[in-house]
Amino acid sequence: MNTSVAIDFETTYSDTRDIKKLGSKAYLRHPETDIYLVSMFGEGVEWVGHPKDAPWGLIEGREWLSHNRSFDKLVWEELKLRGLSVSSPSRWHCTADMAACLQVKRDLATASKVLLGVHLDKGVRNRMKNQTWESMSPEFRVEALDYALDDSKACWCLWDQYSHLWPEKERLLSEHTSLMTCRGLRINLDLVRKDIEWLQNALVLVLKYIPWAGEVDADGEEVKIGSAPRLRKECLSLGIPAPESTNVKDERFGDWADEYADKALFVAAIQQWRQITRLLGFANSCLKRTIDGRMSYALKYCGSPHTRRWSGDEGLSVHNMPKGAYTAAELGAALWPGELPQAIEETLAAEGVDPEAECNPRHYSIPEDGHVFISADLSQIEPRVLALLSGQEKMLELLRGGYEIYEAQARAMGMYSAPTPLKETDPDLRQTVKILNLGLGYGLGGPGLARSYRRNLGKKLPLSRAEQLKDLYRSKNKEVLNLWKRLSGAASRASSTDKEVELELPSGRSLFYYGVRKDAEAGVIGFVERGGKIRKMWHGLLTENMTQGTARDVLTDMVLAIEREMPVVLHVHDEVLAEVPIDRGEEGLAHVKEIMSTSPEWAPNLPVTCEAKLMDRYEKK
Repeated sequence: MNTSVAIDFETTYSDTRDIKKLGSKAYLRHPETDIYLVSMFGEGVEWVGHPKDAPWGLIEGREWLSHNRSFDKLVWEELKLRGLSVSSPSRWHCTADMAACLQVKRDLATASKVLLGVHLDKGVRNRMKNQTWESMSPEFRVEALDYALDDSKACWCLWDQYSHLWPEKERLLSEHTSLMTCRGLRINLDLVRKDIEWLQNALVLVLKYIPWAGEVDADGEEVKIGSAPRLRKECLSLGIPAPESTNVKDERFGDWADEYADKALFVAAIQQWRQITRLLGFANSCLKRTIDGRMSYALKYCGSPHTRRWSGDEGLSVHNMPKGAYTAAELGAALWPGELPQAIEETLAAEGVDPEAECNPRHYSIPEDGHVFISADLSQIEPRVLALLSGQEKMLELLRGGYEIYEAQARAMGMYSAPTPLKETDPDLRQTVKILNLGLGYGLGGPGLARSYRRNLGKKLPLSRAEQLKDLYRSKNKEVLNLWKRLSGAASRASSTDKEVELELPSGRSLFYYGVRKDAEAGVIGFVERGGKIRKMWHGLLTENMTQGTARDVLTDMVLAIEREMPVVLHVHDEVLAEVPIDRGEEGLAHVKEIMSTSPEWAPNLPVTCEAKLMDRYEKK
């Protein structure tokens, strides 16, 4: 019998005050945010109204359900801060996380439609925007009450019918996600403000070198700096081709910028403008979202439906935190190529930019006074997992023997056999093997490898060299090619019998791909993604998902084990950041190393190791 109770809160929101702009905690702390409704549904309770009038005693100590527990839990805590006496649950589950784990879109409307066959009208919620309870008409208040109660009923029904499909370990990871993100990160606000000041000055400088900065169009609207038509017009006037894409994440834009930066200064200026605006956006978000010295953040548990890895949420992704330091010297070198460093420093200073300034967003995160960070990475976990999945026993044996990953690969591929360490004897070969890790195991061809090289290392890899490396990898790793063949066969069989593809991972769970079909005209196999989009199914994608999904399962076992001993404040794919008192630092570091160097019970033949150290601020090792 389902004795749990669903609980859902409604709060005021507006065009200028919402969660994506402020983050949940800052949004709830805003003086204009009113918590005006709570709905409850479960055995013995069906109620909706103002939180101060709610029958809290009826749900004391029961298991609570919410469809987005992270937010509702923050609302519950805010009510207590505002002096309201509310009850507490014995445990609090999230049906949005449950739906995501079942590979259904997280939003309640979609989850209810797909899993329950129930249509929820979200039009009422949209009409609540820019309204307060006092501003609503009596008729609309009735609609709002019905809407809130329907949401709780749907949440309860989702749990009642599908909770048995949600494993306990995944429930614990869901709960930990809420705990960790609410715990948040302490932010060095002085450093944030310092960076904002110099970056704003740098932005003013950069805009001087973009010809259309400040221009207005025929309608009187200011032309956007990233305007593709205006960029093409400027390129035409200078006699250079426009880029195929203006998306900064598209390697084609980077290739174009490298080729023409010396022919048109605005090309370099646009690159710097993109970098500066991204950094400013992150810094300003940290400033707005930090409450009482700590910044809570949001993550989507099972943000990636197949791998179950996390993704960012609420307008700020700590998983995509800018890497490395951006410096004023880098800015000056880009704007004035060929100038002597002394001259660049003088010009920057004259423009109001500190020549010594630098910005590294990771450094914003610092431990509490008297505490220290323990930062630990699983070393090259993906190639290790790929070796396990493909049966590269020779490489696994070398890794278990203590060889570092690139030397183990070189020896396993028959490219190196000397008794001395590879990095001492042949660093060029080691670099070559390192490049081979940039996606070739996931089926990349030469062009894809070149793009991956640029994206990861910031350098250009000639296409001819990329093709050579691709051929080398495939000739030396037949086990991986055999894995591709098996996965392609599974996809082909599913497309011919109109069934889903199930790929079992070593951890015991499976990846499921639904709606597998073959496009006869295009000659490719596709599957239906969460949300209904058709995506191409090919061996590289399946290999990548299996590898990253298994790596995720390795890390999550470790995260839960570490959390039992100390608070985890962040984890990112293969990295864990914990915060402990200084006097427990060395003890905690040893404990984390032990946990993250122990093979999982379900994959005892998978050699794992980690790099870990104590830090007084967050940074990439």
